Amino acid sequence: MTARHRRAGKPRDPHLDNVKGILILLVVTGHFIEPMAQSQPAADLYQFIYLFHMPAFALVCGYFSQHWRMDGRHVRGLITDIIIPFVVFSTASNIDIAWTTHTWTASQLFCLLSPPDVMWFLMALFAWRVSSPLWLSLKAPIAVAGALVISTVFPFDQHLDSTLSAGRILSLLPFFVIGLVIRPGLIAWLHHWPVRLVSAVYFLALVYAVLRQKQLFAHMSLGMFGPYAPSVPWQINVTARLGHIALALAATCALISLAPRRRFALTTLGRNTMQIYLFHYLVIRAAWYFIAPLGVAVPPQPFRNVILGIVFAVALAAGLGCEPVAHLLGYVARPAWLTAAMTRRRNVWTRSLRSSDIPDRSPAMAIPTFRDSPTR
Repeated sequence: MTARHRRAGKPRDPHLDNVKGILILLVVTGHFIEPMAQSQPAADLYQFIYLFHMPAFALVCGYFSQHWRMDGRHVRGLITDIIIPFVVFSTASNIDIAWTTHTWTASQLFCLLSPPDVMWFLMALFAWRVSSPLWLSLKAPIAVAGALVISTVFPFDQHLDSTLSAGRILSLLPFFVIGLVIRPGLIAWLHHWPVRLVSAVYFLALVYAVLRQKQLFAHMSLGMFGPYAPSVPWQINVTARLGHIALALAATCALISLAPRRRFALTTLGRNTMQIYLFHYLVIRAAWYFIAPLGVAVPPQPFRNVILGIVFAVALAAGLGCEPVAHLLGYVARPAWLTAAMTRRRNVWTRSLRSSDIPDRSPAMAIPTFRDSPTR
């Protein structure tokens, strides 16, 4: 059995797939209720989701990147799983934006340095994975400390904007590095029932804090992905950044602790997060394009419409993530066929270099070396 077959036959961990499934449900829900954020229930839910769901995604991506190396197989996966979907879906999002805003300009259609909508995460994942061998070469405490320094120092530069998603890449870097250095033993430790009990209490306390201190958490979230506010003292900016990192890290650990460990419907969503992530925002933009003219951009019944939004988000994620649909979407979202074509092309070129095509290296034709020269 080859190494490739062993990797293909290795069973996936349903627990981590369930964590990814919960996170992708939060992503879809947050994006759908974003236009309703003028109502207080939607704003509170939106604030709670965005407090930790993308840091948790960065940590999980770091955990799955522990064995990433700068070799041919991983680089081809980087091209087919990240770069090509980024170009395709960024262009599709730009076309959608140009269609809805009636701004058909080349700068709008081919704007890739400032990724539209949700495409910033693919650019961030590309940068994180390319840098992962560097972080893995360091000791874990030094790597985490270095990522924290970068996350807290670079926002002093007021030119840190959305270009190349630099603000988000550097802000979420500590979570990716922490995911790189943690070991399965810590994940197993989070399964113990005392830890699960503390995790449940922490989530309840976090919900209460978000409801009671709306302005504080709004300032923490808004200052997480860009430069520091120049009107705020630097001590407060740094403290807010470190506080947000601590709260999001604790919430991520609590989510991993509380996520179910058995295989069920949520596991399928976790296996197909890339398809859901890439396609859901196009569907949501199309849905709101037709909903907004109906006069429900600001819902008259906030609680009911938030519930309906959650139901729609779950249904959308389930529809995009079910196996038949995800398999079809995977031809665009994760083009494994392109990887096979790239590998086959390389093998054809390699087989063309047969021994008959290689110059004769017989002893009579060999160039004498120092080892071949007669001794004196």
